[in-house]
Amino acid sequence: MLVPEATPDGRFGLRAGTDGPGHYIGPHRDSTVRMAPGASIVTISFGETRNFRLTHGAVRRDFPAANGAVFVLPYATNRVWKHGVPKSTRYTGRRISVTLRALDPR
Repeated sequence: MLVPEATPDGRFGLRAGTDGPGHYIGPHRDSTVRMAPGASIVTISFGETRNFRLTHGAVRRDFPAANGAVFVLPYATNRVWKHGVPKSTRYTGRRISVTLRALDPR
């Protein structure tokens, strides 16, 4: 796993994680600490297709996170909706998720 790291100008971060069978990410909102105000969060999915789920109260929306899929989560959406990758016994392969976010240099 790559750890979050700012570029030399301190404005962008990169985070990559891998997961295998049985791995899931529970519903959550990404922290906006150190993020540039109003910046979107971009996630790129590689490997086995997983389910990317947005939830807001009882409402849920599912999207296939196929190999090469790009998700852009606007700042306002992250504040209101939770997102995650639900647990499923269907998952047998590996997935790499790369997340990009603009950081506030202050």
